[in-house]
Amino acid sequence: MEENLEELDSFKPEDETEDSPNLEQPDEVDKLATLAEQNKQLYARAKKAEEEAKTLKSQKEVNPPKTIAPTIDVDAIIAQKFEERDLESLELSDELKAETKAYATAKGISVRAASESEYLKFLKSQAKAKAREEEASASTKGTGKSAKRDFSSLSEGDVQKMDSDEFAAYTGWLKSQG
Repeated sequence: MEENLEELDSFKPEDETEDSPNLEQPDEVDKLATLAEQNKQLYARAKKAEEEAKTLKSQKEVNPPKTIAPTIDVDAIIAQKFEERDLESLELSDELKAETKAYATAKGISVRAASESEYLKFLKSQAKAKAREEEASASTKGTGKSAKRDFSSLSEGDVQKMDSDEFAAYTGWLKSQG
């Protein structure tokens, strides 16, 4: 063992080869010191990041994110339901109900107030006049009602122009006449 110590003491820089690093040079010592310092900083940053990640994970587990329910305007829903009920209670045709709803929405008024407006009163009177006109028309097409026709003053040309329904009514009239 003493021989090994003597050999170590007898080590001289001339014995070094080019392959072995020369640790005695100041540039290399500075580089190693810089690398060691950077390594310490990186290690400290990694530890800090791990701690932050653990903290965030534990916070998520403790406080799960709350789902925010959409706010429901109960008053608006109730008002809408009342408007629909009022609209259905009106004795109007579907076309007039749609027009009433559109008018109420456009003016920002209730359906009840819209139904009493001059505009809708005018539309109602037009609808009544149209219905009255359809009831009073002598035409049997489109109304589903049959009108009594006087066949006594028909000419031969009029009989030839009749469709099958009118001709059937005409033959029925002839049989009743005798």
